[in-house]
Amino acid sequence: MCTTTYSIGSVSPLSELNLPVTSLFFIVGCPRSGTTLVQRLLSTHPESTVLPETFFVRRLMPNHRTLMNPLLQSEHNVLVQAVLQSEAWSVQDLSEEALHREVQRQPQTGAGVLRAWMYTAARAHGVPVVGEKTPDHALQVAALHHALPEARFVHVIRDPRAVVNSWRTVPWSSGYVWRDADLWRERVQAVRQAPESAPVHTVRFEQLVQAPATTMQRVAAFLGLSPGHMWTRDDVDAEQVAVDAEAEPWKQNALAPIDPAVATRWRRALPEADQAMVEHMAAREMQRWGYMPEASAAARRAAAWRKPRQHIRWKADLLLQEWNGGS
Repeated sequence: MCTTTYSIGSVSPLSELNLPVTSLFFIVGCPRSGTTLVQRLLSTHPESTVLPETFFVRRLMPNHRTLMNPLLQSEHNVLVQAVLQSEAWSVQDLSEEALHREVQRQPQTGAGVLRAWMYTAARAHGVPVVGEKTPDHALQVAALHHALPEARFVHVIRDPRAVVNSWRTVPWSSGYVWRDADLWRERVQAVRQAPESAPVHTVRFEQLVQAPATTMQRVAAFLGLSPGHMWTRDDVDAEQVAVDAEAEPWKQNALAPIDPAVATRWRRALPEADQAMVEHMAAREMQRWGYMPEASAAARRAAAWRKPRQHIRWKADLLLQEWNGGS
């Protein structure tokens, strides 16, 4: 576990003031879709700060509780302690005492603890708008909306063929193209099926890298941030995003100047057989978002033939991992 401490922007001299927090937001989307890039850009706005990946719902919440369930005092204490011991807390320059003060002002629920964490960050940096970026919270948009009805959601979406191609460079890929494509489908479908009352603004990665200023101006308006900020392609500050490029080398591109060419790199790098498998698994959801199939009909038929066999191999791998883990 990385123990390097990063300051997400400099702590404001106004941090002791009880400043009002006017907006909460979550950056969500399938991993490798550009969520870190959006986090990086929003962190440069003088009115906002963005927490790093907290994995709050999946890793910190008690398994048998929802965000809205009242917690026993013992459960509440354990959850607050889990926040303080988390990797996300360790890379922020925040006051434990300030968190405890905020927690006391909130309901004794998971949502209350999460809101307190976000308020602590906002007030520490003297900003009215605070966000959090855990891509997999895409699966929790409905739950987060019900528990934190004031929250907004910035959904980052990218062509699944580009996502799958990018996943080939990370250590946590499933190792199977069909499964990686299915993970994309599950996440974008979950956001699409979120309640209509949930305020969601979708950012297309392809538009973001082609026209970052225009795209981010729309995001800023959605979040209630003042207009006029210069969203430039070279607007980068690793400390503001709390990214350790050594521990997470797959995030280096998000800290580099924005390159429009990354949007279509998959066409040269991803073999047609893999493109066809992605399209076989996610074609319907792709087309709903305007991503059209490009592989040949023969390649897609071959993918349909291969998928059941790959599924069996994937299940066998999982069983083997469980066996080795228990031995």
